[in-house]
Amino acid sequence: MQQANYGHTSIDENDRSSMGSLKIFFGYAAGVGKTYTMLEEAHELKKLGVDVVLGYLEPHDREETLIKACGLKKIASQKILYHGMDIKEFDLDGALKRKPSVILVDELVHTNAIGSRHEKRYQDIEELLDNGIDVYTTLNLQHLESMNNVVEHLTSIKVRETVPDYLFDQAAEVKLVDIEPNDLLTRLDTGKIYSSARAAQAKNCLFKINNLSYLRELAVRKMALKLSRKKKTAERLLVCISDSQSNQKVIRSAVQLASAFSCELLGIHISKEINSSRYSTQLVKNIKLAELLGIKVTTVYGNNQGQLIAEYAQRKSVSRIILGSSSHDTWIGRIVQRDLSDNLNQLLPNTDKYVIPQQISKAKKNTSAGFKTKKLFTLPELAKTFAVLAGVTLIGELFQLWHFDNATIILVYILGVLITAWITKTHRYSFLYSFLMIIVYNYFFTIPYISLKSSQENFVTFLIMFIVAFLSSSWTTRLRFEAKLDAKRAARTELLLQTSRLLQQANTLKKIYQITGKQLNELLNCEICIYPKKGTSLGTPFVFSNSKEKTNNIWKSEREKAVAIWTLKNDHRAGYKTDTLTNAYGMYLPLKGSQNTTKADSVNAVVGLNLRSAEQPDSFTLNLAISICNECAEAITRVINLEKQNQVFLAANKEKLRSNLLRGISHDLRTPLMTISGNTDILIQRSFNLGEKERQRIYHAIHSDAAWLNDLVENLLAMTKIDKNPLEANRQPELVDDIFQNSMTHLNEKAKSHVIKIDLNDPTLMINVDAQLISQVIINIMNNAIQYTPKGSLIKLSAKSDNNGMVHFNIFNNGPHLESNKIFELFYTNDKRTIGRKGLGIGLALCKSIVEAYGGSISAKNISPQGVLFAFALPQWK
Repeated sequence: MQQANYGHTSIDENDRSSMGSLKIFFGYAAGVGKTYTMLEEAHELKKLGVDVVLGYLEPHDREETLIKACGLKKIASQKILYHGMDIKEFDLDGALKRKPSVILVDELVHTNAIGSRHEKRYQDIEELLDNGIDVYTTLNLQHLESMNNVVEHLTSIKVRETVPDYLFDQAAEVKLVDIEPNDLLTRLDTGKIYSSARAAQAKNCLFKINNLSYLRELAVRKMALKLSRKKKTAERLLVCISDSQSNQKVIRSAVQLASAFSCELLGIHISKEINSSRYSTQLVKNIKLAELLGIKVTTVYGNNQGQLIAEYAQRKSVSRIILGSSSHDTWIGRIVQRDLSDNLNQLLPNTDKYVIPQQISKAKKNTSAGFKTKKLFTLPELAKTFAVLAGVTLIGELFQLWHFDNATIILVYILGVLITAWITKTHRYSFLYSFLMIIVYNYFFTIPYISLKSSQENFVTFLIMFIVAFLSSSWTTRLRFEAKLDAKRAARTELLLQTSRLLQQANTLKKIYQITGKQLNELLNCEICIYPKKGTSLGTPFVFSNSKEKTNNIWKSEREKAVAIWTLKNDHRAGYKTDTLTNAYGMYLPLKGSQNTTKADSVNAVVGLNLRSAEQPDSFTLNLAISICNECAEAITRVINLEKQNQVFLAANKEKLRSNLLRGISHDLRTPLMTISGNTDILIQRSFNLGEKERQRIYHAIHSDAAWLNDLVENLLAMTKIDKNPLEANRQPELVDDIFQNSMTHLNEKAKSHVIKIDLNDPTLMINVDAQLISQVIINIMNNAIQYTPKGSLIKLSAKSDNNGMVHFNIFNNGPHLESNKIFELFYTNDKRTIGRKGLGIGLALCKSIVEAYGGSISAKNISPQGVLFAFALPQWK
């Protein structure tokens, strides 16, 4: 089963708030005053100070309308060259650049000239709405797609240009502009609608009193239905899509019923063809019409139509089913239609069924006659059929020579039916084989031999042979079809599962793009381009291709990138095989996750498909590609949300660290500052009463507290420096010997009570670092050893290089063992081992951050029987 929805997608409530509103001035015929009324309201808005402009006015040369348009700001029309003529069209880009509060765009149904961005004007209006611009426009009843058949039936006039009903249904306001039919005819006669020549022509067509009355009544009904419509109910309707030309009438009638019942409308097509590229042109048109009208069309593969429709209806909780009467005027067509209806009545007795009648025109009969001239057989398939028949006949001759009975030969011929049904594409060839089989068997294996004459008893045998052969071929054809279908389903399921599994494992956007591009490239066998979102535009594209000659330059061209950017901003497909920017090289699909709610940031990336240079995929394959894109969009949303969560988590951690740091600093600074303050106060107030020994003790205390504060400030400054951007830490060649000597001059004054040794075999050894930061690492580790080891302990500093371009630093002390493996964590302190003042616990954590910023590693371990070894590695400069 596959599901497609290439038509309109309903607008989320969150999206509506950022979109413009649409107001339609609705009438039942030209000349009722739609444009004039629209201009009147525009002038009222202008008086209220609203920024309203006239985007486009159809040049009907109606004097009253032209006078009414005076005084309104206008956007100049753009000129498009078409067959040597300049055609004036609505300037969409100019309107988007001007971005007024309200814009007037006449004739919603208008078809744009070739070369415009969109094929239809209503698509221009949709883009205006997407950009937050309110739009006023005009529309006649007969141009609504769902009313097309009704208008044609009542007036015998075929309307060519139509707009989908969802525009009318989702319009914020629809204003009915009404006038009596007789008054409208009077306006026509006085030349207020058309010129005299065109007016005379109109009076012979649409402008007949009966036609106008019908249209007016339909317009009033349509308005009443819109005004009374509530939110969609849970009820669902199902319309059956076929390859009949009259099925378009069924689809439009289904839309009207769904509108009347205010419920969801689904579509189903039962296909016997696995490859939908073999669908008839009419079927493709019918499916496209259904999708244009907002119907979600599902294609189900199989032979039993009634069973498949019933299963789908039960699964979707469908309450009404809409069918079309048989398109065949033969007794076979009527039997098939009656069988389907009876079958559905048995399977779904509680579900209402509506059969829409249809008329078969002479034109259609001629079309059918023309269709019969289509080739029923192809030479390769005929060759296979005759080869099997000849082979079976040869085996029959051998069996006859070996005196096998005729029953065995008949079984061999029936086996040939099965083989023919399996190796040929359609059941026509097995039917042909079954017919020829009787003739050949009669000619070679019945008395008289080598003759088509036969006794009357053999005719019963021939009839049974044909029936058995025909039924066998039908079952074999069905089994082969089911086998192909199962294989295709399995391949699709496997590809989707594989894609889903790979995307779940991907934890970066780049990896997601690579997986998606590779899977799409393998599926469609065409070049794939993925444009990642970068700010409000697109970044450098990722291109995936199997061919030797890549076309990266095409994807990077300004024209293609402009189409991709349009897709990004409008959340709508564009390019090749679409109705928007059709001259583009590729087809562009927006990738939007289900959790995105606003149009401003809804699309996370854009996928470009190079379908021009590849074999055109059928709808089954294209829907599978869209499913992969949806999986990719969900994965992108997941990674983006995860990154946002990580950013929030990091921000919370930074805030927590900041609070802890401020709390720790305020607590730890208070004691030494109070001590310094108290000692200096003693010196100021009582220095003359103090002995030399007492003054020296106070001096040393002040010096010790000041040194401790200096170390604290140095660590805080180093932490700020490395935390600012670890990836941009300063690097330059520095002598290890110089770093050692500099570090020794900044050690704690208690270092004099310890034995400190330096072991450096190569005085020319250099590292590629910031000397001040690495000195801070050595100072912090050695001061830590000085603080936590007793007097007289050994502290040894050494460094040596290896063959991998790294320099290994070791700082050993023979003091007590470490009691925790958390010493490199920020704010960790060990109060039990503290000899002297308590620290903040940032020194060793800072060492770890500095070393890792340069791509190194740091560790600490206990040495038996006594001692601790700190080790870290840094890149060597060569």
